[in-house]
Amino acid sequence: MLILVTSLILLISKGAYCQNYSLVFEDNFDILDFNNWVHEVTCWGGGNGEFQVYTDDTENSYVKNGLLYIRPTLLENNINPLTGQPFGVDFLYGGTLDLIAMYEQCTQKDNNGCLREGWFGITPPVASARLRSKRRFNFQFGKVEVVAKMPVGDWLWPAIWFLPEYLVYGGWPRSGEIDLVEARGNRDLLTTDMNSIGIDHAGATLHWGPQWDDNKSWLTSGSQTNTQNNYGDFFHTYGMEWDTNGMRFTIDNSTLLQVPNPPIDQNPGWQGFWEYGRQNGGWWSTTTNPWASGTNMAPFDQHFHMILNVAVGGTNGYFPDGVIVNGGIHNKPWNNGDSDADVRFYNAVNDWFPTWEGENSAMQIDSIKVWQRTL
Repeated sequence: MLILVTSLILLISKGAYCQNYSLVFEDNFDILDFNNWVHEVTCWGGGNGEFQVYTDDTENSYVKNGLLYIRPTLLENNINPLTGQPFGVDFLYGGTLDLIAMYEQCTQKDNNGCLREGWFGITPPVASARLRSKRRFNFQFGKVEVVAKMPVGDWLWPAIWFLPEYLVYGGWPRSGEIDLVEARGNRDLLTTDMNSIGIDHAGATLHWGPQWDDNKSWLTSGSQTNTQNNYGDFFHTYGMEWDTNGMRFTIDNSTLLQVPNPPIDQNPGWQGFWEYGRQNGGWWSTTTNPWASGTNMAPFDQHFHMILNVAVGGTNGYFPDGVIVNGGIHNKPWNNGDSDADVRFYNAVNDWFPTWEGENSAMQIDSIKVWQRTL
């Protein structure tokens, strides 16, 4: 009887993360199932000034031996659908990358996302892939496990993440963004204070705020460093548990982020993300609460879909200026304030491209499972 009582106390004490779940989505990537996934086709740069174009080219996303590969390549080596020949280096500086003409679709037109003219600087010098489950699968509250290996290579930016299926609370970041895992592909990348932020470092983040320039993600970020079994040479399990009491993010069952902390059912002082963010200033002093119609978890109380992608570079600061690369042998080839950052990046191709280790430069996903919470 004592054992049963003790077990009951332990179950109750776990609060938000002791729920019943049923499996509602599973993909083991025996095939690339388009009932689950849709390619994005765009060169808008993710809103971060990234240097890649996303297409449905089979060089950049494919399934092999039960793994999904999302692999960036040099655009010059990919086949131009209009000519049947490689794009070539000259195309980067003088060609017209017309996605609708070439791929018969464009999924994001912002920032010249459907058409790039090389003679204005350079077309995106890298091709990659971004898959999403929008209009295929979404969920609200549950448990996620993704078994994956991050890509290795300088300036690669892999991500497994979620966006709202519907913008219930407004445009980004009002309706939220959930980053299950992000990493940087560099094998040797140090900040100026000598902290490693390369492939042995991975993190999870929630993005939220009333305005695009007042994103409070820095309040809801967590990361782990693993020098023995880094995230590019080894598979790891990236997990999320999400319900009406909070969210917990894990790598190999080790917690790296919990929001709120402690969970709502153990946190009588929690009044929601509006109050949490307002304590830190910014637009909170002049803007009304965009989540007033939601719950104490708003904006993270709606349906979200999944995104899988490998970006390259960017100017939003994810790759900070002044980082120490490969022990100081190379510098970061662009600064985040450069208007020609993509050109400067490509001009250093002989420095960074040799670090892309064949298929090891691909994000490799072994399996994805999603369980829905049941009452």
